[in-house]
Order: sequence, then C-alpha cells, then structure tokens
Amino acid sequence: MVSTPIQVFFRVFSFPLASGDSGTALEAPFSLVLSNDTAARFFPNEDPVGKAVDINGEEFLITGVLEKPAGKTNLRFDGLASCIAYVRIDGQDFQVIGVTEEFHFSRIRHEIAPLVIRYDPAALRYVLIRIYPDQVSDPLAHIETAWNTVNATNTLTYRFYEDEIAADHEMLKFKDSLQIFGGLAVCSIVITMLGLLGLVTYTTEVRLKEIAVRKVLGAKVSTIIFLLSKSFFKLLGMAIVTATPLAWGLNNLLLSPYAYRVEMTLGVIIIPIILVAGLLGLTIATQAFRGARINPAMMLRQE
Repeated sequence: MVSTPIQVFFRVFSFPLASGDSGTALEAPFSLVLSNDTAARFFPNEDPVGKAVDINGEEFLITGVLEKPAGKTNLRFDGLASCIAYVRIDGQDFQVIGVTEEFHFSRIRHEIAPLVIRYDPAALRYVLIRIYPDQVSDPLAHIETAWNTVNATNTLTYRFYEDEIAADHEMLKFKDSLQIFGGLAVCSIVITMLGLLGLVTYTTEVRLKEIAVRKVLGAKVSTIIFLLSKSFFKLLGMAIVTATPLAWGLNNLLLSPYAYRVEMTLGVIIIPIILVAGLLGLTIATQAFRGARINPAMMLRQE
C-alpha cells in the first residue's frame, strides 16, 4: 500500500510533461494528463491540452501530456486523472482520483494483483522520498534529522527503491550464472567442432584407398561425401534426440515458478538445432569433399 495524493505524483516520480504544468496539472477535479502514446493516438496532429474528453459519462479537461519515458519503467498508464469518485475500503470511503495500468508491485514470479494507492495519514507505514543530490549535500543525514524532529522515539529505517526492485526480480540472481553457462556452451561447441574436424580428417585419410577404388568404379562425389558423412550425422541425430527433451524440461523447470514467462515454443528448440547442425555439417562436409576430390590414379599408384 502506498500513501500519496495525486497532486504530488510528479514530485515523487520523474515523469516530465511535454506540454502543461506538472505543478498544477492535477490540482483541479476531473483533470486529465495523457501519456505521449495516448495523445498521439487520439490527437495525432494537434495539442490536446485544453480539450475536454468524455470518460464513462464524466467530462475531463486535458491539462497535460507526458513525455515519452527515456528509460525503463514498470509504471505504465494511458493517463492520470483527478476525479471525484468514492470507494469503500475497510468501512471507510476514499475518493478515487485516478486509474493506472497494471504493473508489478510485488515479486515478479507472482501474478499482478489488485492494488489501491490511497492517501490515509492514519495508516501511514512507508514514506516515498525522491532525493535531489544537487540540492542537499548529505540527503540521508537531512532526512534523518527531519525524521528525528517529528518522531524521535522510533529509529529511521530506509531502503533504496532500486535495491527493492533488484531484490524482487529474483531472476537477476541467475544473470551471472547464465553468462557463465553461456560461455561454457560456446566453448564446448568450439571444442566439439575441433574434435570432430580431427576425427573426420583421420577417417578420410584411413579410407582414401577405398575412396579411390569407388571413384574408379564410377562413384560420384556426392555419393562419397554421403558415405563419409552418414555415420557422423547419425551421431548428431542421436545427440539431438537425447538433448532436446532435457533442454525443454530444464527450461520449463526454471521458468515454472514465474507467472509471466517466455513460452518454450517449437522455434526456440528448432533454431539452435539448425544452427548447431549447420556448423557441424559444414565441418564434416569440408573434409569429406576434400577426400572425394582426390585423384584415384595417384592414390592407387602410391599403394
């Protein structure tokens, strides 16, 4: 629960206005501040400030337009409204002064639940403060002094909002591990291709006499390439059949605790298989093609 009147919204959160005055935009009842995208959608070639719109039978006056956010934010909405409506919470009537879009205010693994942002000084538990370092030399000391002035009994406990976000987004804890596993996966692919290159080269050298005899008997280059490659592609197929269910199951296991997650579609599995198979196939085919292009007369003369 966050206690804040809509009039001080722009003092707590840094949403600059493209037009209008953030200090007075939501002071009057039935005032409306539109997001940049909403204004562009409904008023593509004009400034909507000063125009009236009808929302659910109530007339609102547009007093401002938000600029497009420069960075990432989990507060997303079509507009902010200052209106007169009431809702009963715990037997007490509260005036409804705005509606926001849904956003995560709890752990990211949970579904988005209903939220009421209300101004109730009697139920005050947390205070949101925006710090301007250029205005106060030591903001934390300044806040602590102000706190002790009004409440010297209880010790001030504070947390930074960015730390709260990082703690709630538990998936960030896996970031370093995922980077390590990604690096190991790339290294394993490179080592596999180098080993496969050596194995194909050795196999081709061992079977040069057989290749020369087959070419004398009329075998085509494509037939010889297939002959040298088929055993390796069989191994590749077995590896794909074994690894695909494991990768599918492991990804679903890691993502299952999260209410909103990337779905493991067929393309997520097929595209990496095609890329790996293409790299390995290219490694095999180059050596097989070299063996298939030998001069059988030179090879048989050496024997």
